[in-house]
Amino acid sequence: MTSSLDQYRRHAFDHGFHTAECNADAGSESYDHLQEAFATLVRDGRRNELFGLYDDADPSVQCWAAAHTLEVDEARALAKLEQLEKSEVPHVSMDAEYTIKEWKSGELRFLPS
Repeated sequence: MTSSLDQYRRHAFDHGFHTAECNADAGSESYDHLQEAFATLVRDGRRNELFGLYDDADPSVQCWAAAHTLEVDEARALAKLEQLEKSEVPHVSMDAEYTIKEWKSGELRFLPS
């Protein structure tokens, strides 16, 4: 059986791939699966495992992991997002930039308060 973290990683990777390929339908499907894997990690109390994806080979995986850990360790997650913002990786840099802006404006939350 594939672990929730493995599923999360696969769907974060797929979402980044489909976004880069401009395949909105496949990207939306990957996003939905990613959110399901994220919800499972949260429900099982395993959200901290996402920090291990900060060093993943794929920058989209890193970006999703950083975004999804903002509510766990804001300083660490913002540092990772700022690094990705400066990386000049197409789509990822912009995603990181807007994630930071939305977080700082108070508009971004992944869990109910």
